[in-house]
Amino acid sequence: MIFKFIISTTLFFLINHNVYSQQNQTNFRSPIGIPIILSGNFGELRTNHFHTGLDIKTNGTINYRIYAVEDGFVSRIKISHWGYGKAIYVDHPNGLTSVYAHLDHFPKKIEQFIRKEQYQKKSEEVDFTLVKNTIRVEKGEVIAYSGNTGGSSGPHLHFEIRETKTELPLNPQLYGIDVKDHTPPILRNLRVYSLRKDDLFLMGQEQYTLKKTNQSYILTTNKPLLISGNVGLGLSAIDRYDLAQNRCGIYNIKVWIDGNMYFEQEMKSLDFSTNKQINIHKDYYAYHEQKESVHKLFIHPENKLPIYRRELGSGTIHFNDTLIHDVKIEVSDVSGNTSTLNFNIVSSNNPMDIQYDSLNLREKNEKLMIENDNYFVKVDSNTFYDDFIIDDQFKNKMLSLKNKNLPQKKKFIIAMKFNKHEFDDPSKIIIAHHSKKGKVLNRKGEVSGDWITTNVSHLGDFTLMIDSTAPVIKTKRVNEMMTLNQSLQFLVTDNLSGVEKYKVKIDGKWIYSTYNYKNAVLTIPLDAYANLEAGEKICEIEVEDERKNKQFLTYNFLYK
Repeated sequence: MIFKFIISTTLFFLINHNVYSQQNQTNFRSPIGIPIILSGNFGELRTNHFHTGLDIKTNGTINYRIYAVEDGFVSRIKISHWGYGKAIYVDHPNGLTSVYAHLDHFPKKIEQFIRKEQYQKKSEEVDFTLVKNTIRVEKGEVIAYSGNTGGSSGPHLHFEIRETKTELPLNPQLYGIDVKDHTPPILRNLRVYSLRKDDLFLMGQEQYTLKKTNQSYILTTNKPLLISGNVGLGLSAIDRYDLAQNRCGIYNIKVWIDGNMYFEQEMKSLDFSTNKQINIHKDYYAYHEQKESVHKLFIHPENKLPIYRRELGSGTIHFNDTLIHDVKIEVSDVSGNTSTLNFNIVSSNNPMDIQYDSLNLREKNEKLMIENDNYFVKVDSNTFYDDFIIDDQFKNKMLSLKNKNLPQKKKFIIAMKFNKHEFDDPSKIIIAHHSKKGKVLNRKGEVSGDWITTNVSHLGDFTLMIDSTAPVIKTKRVNEMMTLNQSLQFLVTDNLSGVEKYKVKIDGKWIYSTYNYKNAVLTIPLDAYANLEAGEKICEIEVEDERKNKQFLTYNFLYK
């Protein structure tokens, strides 16, 4: 017998970018010459986004040859201290673009274009596109060497496939990039969320442990789960590949009720414009406070991610009966390894009776101004995805804004008042965020009168701090006599607000240099691009931190 149940629906939203028609029409080779072992996969849950590529291990080191996966031309090069670090984009005739990131350096054929741009802009960081066929590359040609640049936490290659026309990231494993995988996904626990009917606001949750039987999972309780009113399911699940123990993301999740499919998500493609909506897809609190990767198996009204079969509805459940219903959740990876969870649910058929007003919630479309003698907080409408509450406290000169389950859509304003008698130079004041790990992070700020104001993208603990100390420059690896292709190296550190700018001149002429924020090393390559003449040289280094404290160092050397 098929029992009737109600599934809440949302507006059908479909991005048609020919993903399906392009599959199996590629003949991409591996971008690296060693077996592909992953530390991260496509669609993996990250702090503020879904991962949009494959993180390929490089044995904990750098300088592995990186190969073009197919014929094409270099369409874009970006060099940045953050994010992708050194990255190269190659457009292919099949309408796809391959992206290679966190690179160390490039062959001369490509490096010469980068240095030309850097010398023209007088900047290490550049981002430029190239006219079609300016730099042609062939399948299997070395186009870069692996590294650890940008936001990388260790040496590896970040590799992506994108649709050229739309720049939508596609799952590389669906386009010929083979990764050995014989391991089915691992299911950790089940969550059942109580949801407010009109907007799916999360009112509470229950967590249930699982036990494994072969490749199937069951609840540790043998009783049907009792639900009431509107509910949504959540599943904590990860995947692992062969030869590595890294926790990776899930490719596909399907849910059936009484044999009828009513929810499906699949990581075939993503969209950078909606990628931050991961924060209403995942269980935000579980991820940040419990280190659990929980997929909500229902769709928030503001969730426009292109990973769902929206014609099935939003995935929220409300039964009109008190019968026992069968639920099956199937989780699979790209290689077809599958794990399933089976359980029963039954409704008490009594709507939840919660006094919403007692929660003192602010409506999400409402503006909020918290004013105090020492601080103020200004929240614009629709800063958060849901109705919200913020606990604000000011103690021992620290402003605390608390709510551990409140993902944001956009930044909001905080301002703190300072005593002019305590600060000789107010322009050196910063608003500092004190993280849970004990780090002090500069959130900058603009001074007006006796107030400093900034925009922040998170709640937390904030204090005022002063940075009137200039960065420190020390010699690290230098010689009194230097020759072609050697490098000068200096250690550049700052005590608080962080290195913001740096400039190197030799004999009064701007010279390319590279600063590594991870190890605080400033490197000045004396290569052919520097175009130095032999003789006595004067190297001048100027470093400025975010609060505009400057430091200078002059170093003399003989160049032969």
